[in-house]
Parts: sequence; structure tokens; C-alpha cells
Amino acid sequence: MDILANIIITVTALCALVSSSRHDLRKAILAGYAKELSPEQNPIFVNLKFTAFRLINYDDKDGKFTISGILELCWVDERIKQNWLSALSVSIDNHDHDIKYMYFLDTEVWTPQVLQMNPHSRDVFQEMFKHSVMFNTSGTALMMKMDIFTSDCSADFSFFPYDTQTCSIEVAAWGFFNNEIVFTPNSSKVNMDHFETNNFWQVKDTSITVSSIKKEGTSPITMARIVFTMKRRAAYFVLFLILPILFMEVLQLFVFMLPWDCGERCGYSVTLLLAIAVYLTIVTQQIPESSGPTLSILAMKMVMDLSIACLVQIFVIVSHVNYNLRNRSYKELSRGFLPRLLIWAKYKDLGTDLEKGFFAVTMIIIVLSNIVFLAMLNQDP
Repeated sequence: MDILANIIITVTALCALVSSSRHDLRKAILAGYAKELSPEQNPIFVNLKFTAFRLINYDDKDGKFTISGILELCWVDERIKQNWLSALSVSIDNHDHDIKYMYFLDTEVWTPQVLQMNPHSRDVFQEMFKHSVMFNTSGTALMMKMDIFTSDCSADFSFFPYDTQTCSIEVAAWGFFNNEIVFTPNSSKVNMDHFETNNFWQVKDTSITVSSIKKEGTSPITMARIVFTMKRRAAYFVLFLILPILFMEVLQLFVFMLPWDCGERCGYSVTLLLAIAVYLTIVTQQIPESSGPTLSILAMKMVMDLSIACLVQIFVIVSHVNYNLRNRSYKELSRGFLPRLLIWAKYKDLGTDLEKGFFAVTMIIIVLSNIVFLAMLNQDP
């Protein structure tokens, strides 16, 4: 028991000694340090790195892009390095030389005032870093922010549901010009080693670029853009939006195969017209509401199908008029342009020719509309 007690006392004394040594070294490093002044080197190169964890949501209707990750900033502060070396040179405590890293609050040392330039709401427009900063003996600082980042990202629904969207997180060192702070990306790509798969979007590409922004009458400042290129997973929309549309188009052709005297032609065509109209209301709830820069190709396709259904209904009505004309005598028809035209159609017996013509015209329009639809979708990069 005495041996155990001696070990505990010894370990406690060593911990207290190390803690006291770290505290004294910390005070020595911050002695004479003015956090209001930036490091002496000019410009200050701030190394930037972003690690993405999960694409939480992309609300394309509201234009809100949400992703979780870590934003890392790294720079060198020569004042910390010099103070650290000076403290070690006058220290007689060997424990001081064993301390390789030291944490400081952002209120104690100088940090770049990094702001997000494209937040989705006002609550996000604030200083991004309110945490501790880690320094090593060479004066290299590392500051990390693990958070859920939201940004404003307008969507282009032209090729929905095969659309590709590009969203970005823009950060800038506000209050510092290009000759004072320069962002240098650690890599041209976002670190995706720990990224989780999203069920709605597939991240196709990422990039980190640095540019300058300038307001009128001011000097340019440096800005970093963390860009994500995403492609929508379209399997759900193909099964429940596009395929039913194609099925209803094919069903419209069979209306011309029903006998004239069965009395079901008008009912069949009207049912298909109502089905397409009802389905259009369902599809509009799935297609994002947007009028620019161009309308959704799928929305235009649905309007085209509704127009084809209306045209088929007109063809069916004309066919019925021609069919009923056979059972009417010439005396039942009054004089005038339209009755004369009907009498001429009856005399020429155009019923069969009209059926073939209506069927051919409907098939050509349906085929052309689908060819144009697929060609427009293939334009998506």
C-alpha cells in the first residue's frame, strides 16, 4: 500500500509540475503579443482545406444547400515562434522543451476574420470561427470549424429529372486586401474520404478555387469558393413520371382501332384526356416551380402530351361526324357551306381515309415529341 501511495503522489506531482510549466510557457509566449496586429509577414498565406462528411439536403425549390464538414485554416505567426523560442532559451524547466503544441483562444491571438459570403439566411452571416487555435513551436497555427454549412444556391431545372446542379460555399477574409491575406488551397479538390452517400443527389465533382472580389471604390479581397457539382438520382422519376407518360401516349393510338359503331371511341379518348390532365396536376407537384432561365423539359413534354390528347379528341369527333353522316339522307341536311362539305365527304366516302390519316398524324406527332424530348435531355452536360 505504501508503494501504491508513493506512485500516486509522484504521478500527481509530475502532472502538477507539467501543468504549471505549460501555464508559465503560455504566459511567456503571450507576453507583449498584440492580437490586434496581424503577423509581420506580408502577405499572410492562409492554407485552406475542406473535408465533406454528408450532403444533408439540397432544397432546390428554396435554393438552400446544406452540407456538413470541417473547414481548416492554417497560417504562420512569426511572433508566436519568436516568443516560444525566447521562452525556451531562458527556461530551466526541461518540461518546457517537451511541449510541442499549445492551444490559445481566438480572443488571445490574431486570427483572420473569415466570413461566408453566400449564406442562405442572416443567422449564418457571422464570424465563422469562435474556437481555439492550435500553435506549434514553428509558429504554425491551425484553426478548424466542424459545422453544418448552408449556402444560397439557385437551381436550373431545364433538364429535370436529369439535371446537374452546382453549389458552392464562398468564404473571404473580410477586412483584409489581396496584398495582406492570400488563400492557398491545400488541394484543388474537397476531401471526400469520409463522405456518406446521399439518396437523392450524387456528388460528381468538387473543386476549391481562389479569386478576387472587388466592390466599387475599394481594393480587392481574396475569396475561396468550395464548389460541389451534383447530379440528381433520376430512377424514381423515371419509374413514376416518365414511363407512365409514355404508356398513356401509346394508349392514345389504340382509339383508332375501336369500331365506329361501338360507341366507345369518345368515352375512351375522353378518359385518356382526363387521365393526362389529372396526371399533369400530380406531376406539377413533383416538378420544381421555375420560369427561368428556361422551363423544365419534362413540363413542356407534359403540355405537349395534353395537346396531343386534345388533338386526338378532335380527330375522334370528326370521325364520328363522318360515320353518322352515312345514316342521314340528303333531305335532312340543310343548305350552307358546312352541310355541303359534309355531303361531299359522304359522297366521297372519306371515313376510311380519315381514320388512316388521323392514326398516321397522331403516331408521327408522338414519335417526334419523344425524339425531341430525348434529344433535349442529352444536351445536359
